[in-house]
Amino acid sequence: ERRSEHILQSIASGLVTTDLDGRITYCNRAAERIAQIQGSAVTGLGFAEIFRLEGGADPWGGSAALLEEAPLRLEGRIAGRGDDPLLGMTFSPLRDEHERVTGVICSFQDLTSIRRMEEQMRRSDRLAAVGGLRHFRHLVHLAPGDDERQRRARRRNDPEAQARERRG
Repeated sequence: ERRSEHILQSIASGLVTTDLDGRITYCNRAAERIAQIQGSAVTGLGFAEIFRLEGGADPWGGSAALLEEAPLRLEGRIAGRGDDPLLGMTFSPLRDEHERVTGVICSFQDLTSIRRMEEQMRRSDRLAAVGGLRHFRHLVHLAPGDDERQRRARRRNDPEAQARERRG
Protein backbone atom coordinates (compact mmCIF):
# COMPACT_ATOMS: atom_id res chain seq x y z
CA GLU A 1 0.00 0.00 0.00
CA ARG A 2 2.75 2.46 0.98
CA ARG A 3 4.84 1.57 -2.10
CA SER A 4 1.82 2.14 -4.36
CA GLU A 5 1.34 5.58 -2.84
CA HIS A 6 5.02 6.43 -3.48
CA ILE A 7 4.65 5.32 -7.09
CA LEU A 8 1.49 7.39 -7.60
CA GLN A 9 3.11 10.44 -6.05
CA SER A 10 6.26 10.03 -8.16
CA ILE A 11 4.83 9.76 -11.68
CA ALA A 12 5.09 12.84 -13.91
CA SER A 13 1.48 12.70 -15.14
CA GLY A 14 -1.29 14.27 -13.15
CA LEU A 15 -3.58 11.66 -11.63
CA VAL A 16 -7.03 12.34 -10.21
CA THR A 17 -9.58 9.75 -9.16
CA THR A 18 -13.27 10.33 -8.66
CA ASP A 19 -16.26 8.39 -7.46
CA LEU A 20 -19.06 7.52 -9.89
CA ASP A 21 -20.69 10.91 -9.28
CA GLY A 22 -17.56 12.76 -10.42
CA ARG A 23 -16.43 13.90 -6.95
CA ILE A 24 -12.65 13.99 -6.58
CA THR A 25 -11.30 11.35 -4.20
CA TYR A 26 -7.53 11.59 -4.86
CA CYS A 27 -4.89 13.85 -6.49
CA ASN A 28 -1.20 13.11 -6.85
CA ARG A 29 1.57 15.73 -6.63
CA ALA A 30 1.82 16.12 -10.41
CA ALA A 31 -1.92 16.90 -10.59
CA GLU A 32 -1.45 19.53 -7.88
CA ARG A 33 1.53 21.04 -9.73
CA ILE A 34 0.00 21.03 -13.23
CA ALA A 35 -3.45 22.24 -12.15
CA GLN A 36 -2.06 24.48 -9.39
CA ILE A 37 -4.40 23.01 -6.79
CA GLN A 38 -4.08 21.42 -3.37
CA GLY A 39 -5.36 17.87 -3.22
CA SER A 40 -6.74 18.33 0.26
CA ALA A 41 -8.69 21.40 -0.86
CA VAL A 42 -10.30 19.76 -3.91
CA THR A 43 -11.07 16.32 -2.42
CA GLY A 44 -14.84 16.01 -2.37
CA LEU A 45 -15.41 18.68 -5.01
CA GLY A 46 -16.91 17.85 -8.37
CA PHE A 47 -14.40 17.24 -11.16
CA ALA A 48 -16.17 19.91 -13.25
CA GLU A 49 -15.53 22.51 -10.52
CA ILE A 50 -11.79 22.11 -11.09
CA PHE A 51 -11.47 20.96 -14.72
CA ARG A 52 -13.31 21.97 -17.89
CA LEU A 53 -13.57 19.37 -20.65
CA GLU A 54 -13.62 20.47 -24.28
CA GLY A 55 -16.96 20.09 -26.02
CA GLY A 56 -18.80 19.67 -22.72
CA ALA A 57 -17.92 15.96 -22.53
CA ASP A 58 -19.06 14.14 -19.39
CA PRO A 59 -17.32 10.82 -18.59
CA TRP A 60 -19.66 10.36 -15.60
CA GLY A 61 -22.86 10.59 -17.61
CA GLY A 62 -22.94 6.81 -18.02
CA SER A 63 -19.25 6.34 -17.20
CA ALA A 64 -19.47 2.56 -16.95
CA ALA A 65 -20.77 2.25 -20.51
CA LEU A 66 -18.53 5.01 -21.88
CA LEU A 67 -15.33 3.70 -20.38
CA GLU A 68 -15.89 -0.05 -20.74
CA GLU A 69 -14.93 -0.11 -24.43
CA ALA A 70 -11.65 1.79 -24.23
CA PRO A 71 -10.11 4.67 -22.31
CA LEU A 72 -11.68 8.00 -23.20
CA ARG A 73 -9.20 10.62 -24.45
CA LEU A 74 -10.18 14.28 -24.24
CA GLU A 75 -8.64 17.70 -24.03
CA GLY A 76 -9.43 19.89 -21.08
CA ARG A 77 -8.48 22.99 -19.17
CA ILE A 78 -8.51 24.27 -15.62
CA ALA A 79 -11.95 25.71 -14.82
CA GLY A 80 -11.95 29.50 -14.54
CA ARG A 81 -8.44 29.89 -15.98
CA GLY A 82 -8.99 30.82 -19.60
CA ASP A 83 -7.03 28.98 -22.25
CA ASP A 84 -3.95 27.79 -20.33
CA PRO A 85 -2.90 25.17 -19.64
CA LEU A 86 -4.20 22.77 -22.28
CA LEU A 87 -4.44 19.29 -20.79
CA GLY A 88 -4.41 15.94 -22.59
CA MET A 89 -6.66 13.75 -20.43
CA THR A 90 -7.31 10.02 -20.42
CA PHE A 91 -10.26 8.63 -18.47
CA SER A 92 -10.40 4.96 -17.43
CA PRO A 93 -12.68 3.04 -15.09
CA LEU A 94 -11.45 2.59 -11.51
CA ARG A 95 -12.19 -0.98 -10.43
CA ASP A 96 -12.25 -2.66 -7.07
CA GLU A 97 -10.86 -6.13 -6.26
CA HIS A 98 -14.07 -7.70 -7.68
CA GLU A 99 -13.68 -5.82 -11.02
CA ARG A 100 -16.68 -3.59 -10.29
CA VAL A 101 -16.39 -0.02 -11.52
CA THR A 102 -16.23 2.20 -8.44
CA GLY A 103 -15.05 5.44 -10.00
CA VAL A 104 -12.99 7.05 -12.72
CA ILE A 105 -9.24 7.58 -13.06
CA CYS A 106 -8.13 10.65 -14.98
CA SER A 107 -4.47 10.90 -15.94
CA PHE A 108 -3.33 14.07 -17.68
CA GLN A 109 -0.36 15.99 -19.05
CA ASP A 110 0.12 19.64 -19.90
CA LEU A 111 0.07 19.91 -23.71
CA THR A 112 0.37 23.71 -23.87
CA SER A 113 3.98 23.90 -25.08
CA ILE A 114 3.45 21.04 -27.54
CA ARG A 115 0.43 22.82 -29.05
CA ARG A 116 2.38 26.07 -29.32
CA MET A 117 5.19 24.30 -31.18
CA GLU A 118 2.67 22.63 -33.50
CA GLU A 119 1.10 26.01 -34.26
CA GLN A 120 4.54 27.56 -34.94
CA MET A 121 5.34 24.70 -37.32
CA ARG A 122 2.01 25.14 -39.14
CA ARG A 123 2.72 28.87 -39.45
CA SER A 124 6.21 28.16 -40.79
CA ASP A 125 4.80 25.64 -43.26
CA ARG A 126 2.24 28.19 -44.48
CA LEU A 127 4.94 30.84 -44.91
CA ALA A 128 7.16 28.37 -46.75
CA ALA A 129 4.23 27.43 -48.98
CA VAL A 130 3.57 31.10 -49.79
CA GLY A 131 7.27 31.63 -50.54
CA GLY A 132 7.25 28.50 -52.71
CA LEU A 133 4.16 29.77 -54.50
CA ARG A 134 5.88 33.07 -55.26
CA HIS A 135 8.88 31.19 -56.62
CA PHE A 136 6.55 28.96 -58.67
CA ARG A 137 4.77 32.02 -60.11
CA HIS A 138 8.15 33.47 -61.10
CA LEU A 139 9.03 30.21 -62.85
CA VAL A 140 5.66 30.15 -64.64
CA HIS A 141 6.43 33.55 -66.11
CA LEU A 142 9.62 32.12 -67.56
CA ALA A 143 8.03 28.90 -68.79
CA PRO A 144 8.03 27.96 -72.47
CA GLY A 145 5.17 29.57 -74.34
CA ASP A 146 5.67 32.97 -72.81
CA ASP A 147 7.11 34.22 -76.11
CA GLU A 148 7.09 37.96 -75.46
CA ARG A 149 9.04 37.65 -72.19
CA GLN A 150 11.49 35.25 -73.79
CA ARG A 151 12.05 37.56 -76.77
CA ARG A 152 12.71 40.51 -74.47
CA ALA A 153 15.11 38.48 -72.37
CA ARG A 154 16.98 37.29 -75.46
CA ARG A 155 17.19 40.82 -76.83
CA ARG A 156 18.68 42.08 -73.58
CA ASN A 157 21.34 39.39 -73.67
CA ASP A 158 21.99 39.30 -77.46
CA PRO A 159 23.97 42.25 -78.92
CA GLU A 160 22.99 41.32 -82.52
CA ALA A 161 19.28 41.33 -81.62
CA GLN A 162 19.74 44.73 -79.99
CA ALA A 163 21.43 46.06 -83.15
CA ARG A 164 18.61 44.70 -85.35
CA GLU A 165 16.05 46.36 -83.12
CA ARG A 166 17.79 49.72 -83.34
CA ARG A 167 17.94 49.45 -87.14
CA GLY A 168 14.52 48.64 -87.39
